[in-house]
Amino acid sequence: MGTLTIRTTPEQDQVIKEIQNLLNESAVSKTLLRCVTEYQKLSSTLEDRNIKLKEALNRVDELEGLILNHLNSQYALMSVVSSRTNKGARKQNTASYQVAKQHLNKILETLR
Repeated sequence: MGTLTIRTTPEQDQVIKEIQNLLNESAVSKTLLRCVTEYQKLSSTLEDRNIKLKEALNRVDELEGLILNHLNSQYALMSVVSSRTNKGARKQNTASYQVAKQHLNKILETLR
């Protein structure tokens, strides 16, 4: 068993006391050792969650691309159909496309 000497500032002493109360530990040394142990666990958990978050964000990007491709295809189809109809219908289809794209952007903002 080793000896550890730590010189702290008054601010650090205050933080340690707050953590001591939070953890219900009576000794500073036990508090610090428990913090080190908890840090290791939390660090591992954080790393795992960051990996899952990155995977989820990649999936969101993929889905965003698929939705935009769908909207573009739908718009192209409407353009073909509306070229055979009157100009009023063409404007309405373009407006519908713009509204759909705005809704998609709101959904994507919410996901991020």
